[in-house]
Amino acid sequence: MRCFKSLCPDLKKRYQHSKKAAVKGMEVSKLEIEGNSLGKVSYRASPKETWHPSSKLYEDIESRRSTVENILNALRNPDINMVGVHGMGGIGKTTLAKEVGKQVEEQRLFDALVFVEISEKPDIMKIQGAIADKLGLEFREETESGRARALYERCKKESKLLIILDNIWKGLDLEIVGIPFANDHPGCKLMLTARSIDVLSNDMNSLKNFPVNRLDDKEAQDLFMKVAGACIEQHGLQSLALDVAKSCGGLPIAIVTVAKALKNAEECEWKSALHELQHPSVENLEESVATEAYSCIKLSYDHLKSEELKSTFLLCSTMIFISNASIKMLLRYAMGLRLFNTIDTMEAARDRINTLIQKLKKSSLLLDSPKGEIFFMHDVVRDVGISIAWRDRHMFTMKENLVIQDLAGENTLKNCTYIILHDITELPGELDCPQLEFLYMKAKTRFSKIPDNFFKGMPNLRVLHLIEMVLSPLPASFLLLKKLQTLYLDRCHLGDTVDIGKMKNLKILVLSSYIKQLPEQIGESTRLKVLDLSKCYKLEVIPPNIISRLTQLEELYVAYDFDQWQVEGVDSERSNTSLGELEHLSKLTALQVYIPDAKLVPKGLVFQNLRRYRIGIGVERKRFRLYRIFNGNEYTRKLALKHDDANISVEDGVIKQLKGIEELKLFGNQGGVKNVLYEFNRDGFPKLKHFRVASNPEVVYIVDFPKQSEPCVAFPHLQTLSLEDLSSLEKICHGQFSSPYSFCQLRTITVTDCVKLKNIFSSSIARHLSQLQRIHVCNCENMEEIFSSIVVGGENEEVVLEKLQSLWLQKLPKVRSFSYEEEVGSTSDQERQMEGTLMPFFDGKVQFRNLKTIYLWQINLKYVLSPNSLLRSHNLERLSLENSSYEWIFSCEEVEEYPQIKSLNVCGLGNLKQIWKQDSKVDTILKSCRSLVTVMPPSTSFQNLTDLRVICCRRLIDLISSSTAKSLIQLKTMDIKECGMMTQVVTDDGGGIEDEINFKNLKSLRLGSLRRLTRFCSGNYNINFPSLETLFLVDCPKMRIFSSKVANTPMLREIEIDFERYYCDGDVNTIMERIHEKEVFPSDELTLSANEIKMILQKFPEHKFSKVKTLEVYNDESTVFPLDILQRFQNLNSLQLRDASYKEIFSCEEVEKHAETAQIKHLCLQKLDDMQQIWKQDSRLDLIVRFLESLNVVKCNSLITLMPTSASFPNLRSLKISGCNGLRSLATATVAKSLFQLEDMRISNCNEMTEIVANGDVKEDGIIFNKLGKLTLIDLSNLTCFYSGNDTLNFPSLKKLHVTGCPKMKFFCLGISSTPVLQQIKCDRRKYNLEGDLNTTIQRIHEEMDVENSLDDCADPSTQHLE
Repeated sequence: MRCFKSLCPDLKKRYQHSKKAAVKGMEVSKLEIEGNSLGKVSYRASPKETWHPSSKLYEDIESRRSTVENILNALRNPDINMVGVHGMGGIGKTTLAKEVGKQVEEQRLFDALVFVEISEKPDIMKIQGAIADKLGLEFREETESGRARALYERCKKESKLLIILDNIWKGLDLEIVGIPFANDHPGCKLMLTARSIDVLSNDMNSLKNFPVNRLDDKEAQDLFMKVAGACIEQHGLQSLALDVAKSCGGLPIAIVTVAKALKNAEECEWKSALHELQHPSVENLEESVATEAYSCIKLSYDHLKSEELKSTFLLCSTMIFISNASIKMLLRYAMGLRLFNTIDTMEAARDRINTLIQKLKKSSLLLDSPKGEIFFMHDVVRDVGISIAWRDRHMFTMKENLVIQDLAGENTLKNCTYIILHDITELPGELDCPQLEFLYMKAKTRFSKIPDNFFKGMPNLRVLHLIEMVLSPLPASFLLLKKLQTLYLDRCHLGDTVDIGKMKNLKILVLSSYIKQLPEQIGESTRLKVLDLSKCYKLEVIPPNIISRLTQLEELYVAYDFDQWQVEGVDSERSNTSLGELEHLSKLTALQVYIPDAKLVPKGLVFQNLRRYRIGIGVERKRFRLYRIFNGNEYTRKLALKHDDANISVEDGVIKQLKGIEELKLFGNQGGVKNVLYEFNRDGFPKLKHFRVASNPEVVYIVDFPKQSEPCVAFPHLQTLSLEDLSSLEKICHGQFSSPYSFCQLRTITVTDCVKLKNIFSSSIARHLSQLQRIHVCNCENMEEIFSSIVVGGENEEVVLEKLQSLWLQKLPKVRSFSYEEEVGSTSDQERQMEGTLMPFFDGKVQFRNLKTIYLWQINLKYVLSPNSLLRSHNLERLSLENSSYEWIFSCEEVEEYPQIKSLNVCGLGNLKQIWKQDSKVDTILKSCRSLVTVMPPSTSFQNLTDLRVICCRRLIDLISSSTAKSLIQLKTMDIKECGMMTQVVTDDGGGIEDEINFKNLKSLRLGSLRRLTRFCSGNYNINFPSLETLFLVDCPKMRIFSSKVANTPMLREIEIDFERYYCDGDVNTIMERIHEKEVFPSDELTLSANEIKMILQKFPEHKFSKVKTLEVYNDESTVFPLDILQRFQNLNSLQLRDASYKEIFSCEEVEKHAETAQIKHLCLQKLDDMQQIWKQDSRLDLIVRFLESLNVVKCNSLITLMPTSASFPNLRSLKISGCNGLRSLATATVAKSLFQLEDMRISNCNEMTEIVANGDVKEDGIIFNKLGKLTLIDLSNLTCFYSGNDTLNFPSLKKLHVTGCPKMKFFCLGISSTPVLQQIKCDRRKYNLEGDLNTTIQRIHEEMDVENSLDDCADPSTQHLE
C-alpha cells in the first residue's frame, strides 16, 4: 500500500537502522577512548623564527660578537640551564637575543627554538599562546592552568628546547606558564633578557648573566655609518656624521634611530640634529630625534618601585653637571631635602643612599664606576632624567646662553623646586621662587657678588650650594633662610668673620675657602651633624670651645694642613682648639684629622665609636698629605702613625681603639714594639686590607704565633703587605701556623732593606696564599730563599701559587733558590751555600701556573730553570735577567713547554754561555753577553717571537738558521749591533725543501757595526719582507748586496745606509748595488748620534751629503758643536741639536770659517743643559743669523744669553723658548727692533724671566713688531712685564694674546702700547675683552686674580679626604 505517493516513511526499517547506528556509535566511542590513551602521535611542524635583518648590523661589532659567542658557549654547557642578559633600555638586548637565536638555528644547537617577547605587564595566557604557536600546539583548554598542563607536556616532547623570554620586568613563574625546567626537563634551557640584573639573579635565579654595555666610539661610528649608508660619503658629511654618532652616546637605539632619520637628509638637517643631540630640549625631548631612546629610558624610570628611588635618580640626573659630584655630596643633599623621612643619622642615611645607588645600577640607570665614591650616568639617560625632573618635579637645570633675569621675568622659575645654575653672568636683584628647596649656583666669572635681596623670595630653601661667590659680607637676605639644612660654600670669598652661626637649623656645613680663622659664631650652630673643613687649606686657627659645643656633630673633617692643636692644661690661655674637645662629641662616627705629634693625643681619648676615619699622627708634614700615603680613595678606615717615644703606651692607644682598620701605616719604633700583631691587635686585624711597616729598628716578628694565648686568624683580609727598613726583623711569621685563613687574601707583598730576614714565609703558610699575585723583594743581604721548608724524614706537600703573576727580586747576594727544602741536620751552613750555587733558582718545588713576569737582578746562580720546573710556569711571558752570574738560563731540552714567553731581556750576564737548547718562542734582547756563542740553536721554532735584539755578542758568527728563520712569522723588529764576528744573519742549514723565507710581519730591520757581515743571507733562498718599512745599515762595509737571491720589500720606500737615506722601489738588492755604484742619491733628512758623527769624520773623510737639508744631532758629550761637520752638508737649512753637552754652538773662529756653508734657516736646540750662550758676543753673528727664519730653544737651563746685543735677526719669523730657567730676558730693545719679520712668539716655563724685552736705548719711533700676529706667555712665574722701558710698543698685526701662569705681571709695559686689531686676551683658560689698552686690561685681570688668592689649591682634585 502506498501512502502519500510512496512518501510515507517505513517505520520498521527506520527502527532497525537506528538500532544498528547505536551499536556502531558505541564501537566508535570505544575506539576513540582507546586512541586518546595513546596520546598525540603528530603535530604541525614548528614554524621557523623570522629574524629581523637588524641583527646583521651587529655582525661586525666586536663587543656584541664576543658576547654572543660567550652566550652560545654557556648554552652548550650541560651544567647551565638558564642564561641572562641585562642592560639599560635601548642598549640592544633584544637584537642580541635575536642574534643568539639565529646562531642557534644555524648551528642546530637545539631541536626547537621559541622566542617570546614579554610585555611590561605580562599576560600569562598570551605567553602560553605565543609558545604554543611556535611549537605547533593548539589549545583546547580554556583555563590558564589547563593550558599550562598542555604546554608542559608539549615542551617535554622536545629533547632539546631553547626558550628565549625577552624583556622581562619581574619574576615569571615558569610552572604557571607551563615551562618544564631543570630536573623536570634537563633538555629545556632558558635565555632571559631584562633591564635589571636583580630580576635575573634574584627573581629568576639565573646564575650565568651577561651585561650588555654601551658601544665604544669606534663601534658606534661603524654602526652609524652602516645604517646611514652611502649618503655620508656622497655628500661629504664624514666629519659631521662622526660628531652625530658620538653624540648618541654609544646607545644603539639612538644610533640607529638618528642614522635612519638622517639618511639622505640635507646638510642643514644634519647640523640641526647635531645641535639637538648636544643641546637637548628639556621640554620636548620625547619629540626629538632620539624619541625611541627616550621612551625606553622613561619606561625604566616608571618601573622604579619607590618614591625614594625615583627622587634619587632625578637628583643624580641633575647633579651630573655639578663639578666633582659624588655619593658623599648626594648624601648631604638628600639629608637636607629630607628624602629619607624615617632616617635621622648620617650613618643610616649613608647605608640607605648606597643601597639606592646599587638599585639604580642594577636597573641600568646608573653605570658602574672605577671609584666607589663617584657615580656615573649615560649621557642619554641623564638627558631623559633632566627632562622628567623638569616636567614632573619642576627641577630646572640652567642651559648655556640663557639669561637668568629673562627667566625670572617670564616666571619660568616661579614654581621650581630645584634650580641648578651654571656659568651665570649676572644675578637678578631678587629671585622669586617660593617653592624652591634646592639651589646650586656657579658664576661664569669668579667671585661674583650676590645682591642683598637675592634670597628674599625663597623661604623654603633647604639646600644651598654656592661656588666662587663673594660672601663678605653676607647678603642681607641670607639670614632669612630659616629652613636651610645643608650649606656648601665652595671656594667662596668669605673673610674671617662670616656670621653663619645665626643659621640655627643648619645641619650640614661644608666650607672650602682660604680663611685663616674659623668664625667663632659657628659654635652657635648646635644642630650641626656635619662640619667639613677639609678644603680650608689656609686654616690656622680654630678658636677654643667651638668644636666642644657642637655636641650633635656626627662627622668632622679637618684640613690636613691644620696642625695647630694645643694641649689642655699645658697651654694656660689657649688660642686654638685641642683634641680634648673631641671628648664632648659623643655622637661622632666619622673623623678626618692630622696630628703632628703623638704626644698631642690626650690619654683616655675615645675613638671606639668611629665607623669611618682617616687619621695621621706624627707623620712628617712633607710626607703626610694623606692622598700620598693612602693611595686611592676606596677605603674609609685609615690610620698613619709614627712615634719613637717608648713612654707612649700602646695598651690603650689609638690602634687598639679603632675598630675595623682597613689601611694601616706604621713608621718608627712605635714605643719599642717587637711583635706587631701580639702587641697591637690580638684579634689579628680582621678587617685590615693594606699594611705597611717602615723604619722600625726594633720589630722582630710581624706575627708570633706562640705568643698568642688563643688560636688566632692573622690578617684574614689583608691584600697588600709592605715591610721596609726593618733592620731587626727575623721572621714575618714565627711559630706554627694556626689557621689556613691567615693571610689567605694576600695579593702583594713587598720586602725591602730587611737585612736579617732569611725568607718571607715557610711553605706551610705559602700553601694557603691562593690569591698572591705579586712578590717584590729588594736589598735583603741575608735572604736565602723566598719560601723555606724544614722536612723531617718525609716528602713535603707541594706549594701552588695559582695566581702569582709577577716576581721581582733585586740585590739578594745569598739567595740560592726560590724554595729550599732541607732535612733537619742534613748539611752545614757552608755546605748549603755551596750546594745553593749549583742549584737552579726555580727547582720545581713551587708551581707557578699563571706567572707572567720574572725580573731577577744581581742574583748569583749558575742557571735559572730546571727540568722539574717546566710544567709549572708555562704561562711565563716576560723574563728579565740583569747583572747576574748565570751560565745558562734554560738548562733543559724541553723548552717548548714555555710557549707563551714573549719577552726575554738579558743584560750584563758576562758568564752566559747558552740560553737554551731547544724550541722556544720569545722576544729576545741580548746586551753585553760576551761569552755567548749560540742564540738560537738550529731546528728550533719561534712562532710567537715579535722582537729580536742582539747587542755586543762578539763571538756570534751567525744568528739563526734558515729553518728557524721560517718560523719567525710574528717577528716585527730585528736589531743586530756590534757583533764583530758575524758574517751573515741567516745561515743555510739545509733543512726543508722550500726555497723561500718569509718574514711576514717584520717592519724594522737594523744592522749596525757588523764589519764582517757580507749578506743578510748567503743561502739559495728568495727572501720576502712584505711588511718591511725601515731598513737601517751602518758600518757594514763588506755588505754590498743584501742577499744572494731575490729580496722582496714591496712596502719599503727608503733605505738608510751610513746615515744617508735613499729612495727604494721595492728591490733592495738592486738599490744597494746602485748605491755602491753611485747611481742613486740619499734623501734630505738625517739623524746622527755623537758616535756616528765621529764615524763619519773618521771613516768617510771625503763624503759629501749634498742632498741632506735637515740634520739632527743628539747625545754628544763635546763642549762645542763640531762645525766641521757642516762642510759635508752644503745644502743644509735646518739644524736640530738635542741632549748634548755643548757650552756654545757657534764660536767666533768657527763662524767665520764656515760662514759660506752654514746658511741655516731653522735652528732647534733641546736639552743642552751646559749651554750658557749659543754664540759669543764678539762672533760674526750676522754671517749666521741673517738667514735664520725660526729659532726654537727647549730646556736649556744654563742659557743666560739668547740674543747678543750686537745681533740682528732680519728674517726671523718664529721664536719659541721653553724651559730655559737661566734667562732673565729674551732680547734687548735694540735687538727687538730687528724682529720686524717676526710672526709668532711663544715663551713658556722660564721661571727666572722678569721681562721679555730688556730696557735699553731706543729712538723716538719706539719698537714695532710689524708682523707679530700671535704672542703667547705661559708659566713665567717671575715675569713682571713685557717691557719695562718707557718707549712705545706697536703691534699693528697682533690678533692673539695668551697670558697664563704669570702671577706677577701686573702691567704690560711702562710706556704706551698699541694693538689696533686685538680684541680679546686669553688668560688662564678664560677670555677677557680688551677694555682700553693692554695695561688697563691686564691690571683688571690681575685684580680679579688677587681676590682669588691661592684658591687654586682648593680645587686640587688629587687631594683626597674621607668620603
